[in-house]
Amino acid sequence: MSACRIYPKVLRRISRTLQPGYLTRYIGIGVVLVMLLVVAACARSTPSPINVATRDYATVTSPQVVATAYTAILIGELMEVNGCLQVKSSLNDATYTLAWPPDTEVIIADKNVKVTTGIVRRHPETVILYFGDIVHISGGETEALSEQLHASVSEGCPGPYWVVGFEISRDQATTEP
Repeated sequence: MSACRIYPKVLRRISRTLQPGYLTRYIGIGVVLVMLLVVAACARSTPSPINVATRDYATVTSPQVVATAYTAILIGELMEVNGCLQVKSSLNDATYTLAWPPDTEVIIADKNVKVTTGIVRRHPETVILYFGDIVHISGGETEALSEQLHASVSEGCPGPYWVVGFEISRDQATTEP
């Protein structure tokens, strides 16, 4: 059968389906289908129960935390009060006693503080701070110190404590004595 014989048959069939009787039937079916879809979409679904596997969490051990990094920043004046190295915050006037992680070495001599960080990480960096400097120290505030951090604070130094992080710098506007 050639294409010339098929096309007229197809065209006659299409023209018959577009007659008014057939056309209203297709429109009616289309409207009913759209209404069924709307009703199905608006219907409330009933919640199905969720099966949760229960565990006895008292017997599950959590992983040991090796290091916690505080991510805040303390900006304030560096000072020494009764043998305690402290920073008076310029934001809230709170005074924080500095607690040093084991990755840090601090040497206080005369009116300066030599801080070397990155010892454990094998990337040592040294910064020299002077009392009265405006310093920027990353880390975070805590009321109680762990045993390891408590060893880095002189006896009798009051809280709140600032656990020093990786970044320590002084304001460039501050001059050396």
